[in-house]
Amino acid sequence: MTAPLRCRDPKLGALTTAYELGLLGPEDQARFEAHLDRCPACLENLYDGAVTAAVLRLAPGEAARRLPSAPAPARPRGWRWPVPWRLLAPTAVAAALLLLILGRGGSPDLAGLARLDPLPHVKLETRLAQRPADRLGFEEAMEAYRRGAYAAAAPRLAALTRRPAEAGEGTRVEQAALYAGVSFLLAAQADSARAYLERGLASRLPVLRDRSRWYLVQALLLQEQGDAARDHLQALAEQSPGYGDLAREQLRELEERRGR
Repeated sequence: MTAPLRCRDPKLGALTTAYELGLLGPEDQARFEAHLDRCPACLENLYDGAVTAAVLRLAPGEAARRLPSAPAPARPRGWRWPVPWRLLAPTAVAAALLLLILGRGGSPDLAGLARLDPLPHVKLETRLAQRPADRLGFEEAMEAYRRGAYAAAAPRLAALTRRPAEAGEGTRVEQAALYAGVSFLLAAQADSARAYLERGLASRLPVLRDRSRWYLVQALLLQEQGDAARDHLQALAEQSPGYGDLAREQLRELEERRGR
């Protein structure tokens, strides 16, 4: 099992929550962003807590009201509700993909196991500095993604991954690759999705590696690549705190389907 990431400077790492909520002054914000550039642990926490931070910033009363309520169904870490996602219904996407596969004469046995829930994305108000063109391009692509326009978002995000990355921009490229892969997947282009999702397996951030692996599994299932899907599910089941339960459940489904 991969060892957990450790913060390089705990005093600065303690500012993560205040940074996420936009409570730091300009000087402390600059210090923390410089720290993020060299601390994978804090960058991991920032990505993992983005959804919760957005809810607390935009609707603190609603978040507080829901605290005593019954727990929501288990989701991977970072997929915390309530968030008003304006995305294409996953069931509609799944139905379209299955029709496409059947139309090509393929078997739907493994494809029917694919889970095609869109990966949520929350725009952080405070972000590491990026080149203006890249930042604008990413924001425009993700706006299309949030609308459910995956076919439009995918090539825009893919283009960002092909530009030379300057110092400190590696994570931006990795995030663009992840969402490009998910967009291609939800646009019924599993072949293109795989190329970008496989890149995410080399990320230094566990949260990006796990998300890339999970969606890669779904692409492999759509392509009837059961052995490869099983191997990645086993890795998630053994190593991922966020996707472990989901991976074990889907692994059981896969073995049952293949044993028929």
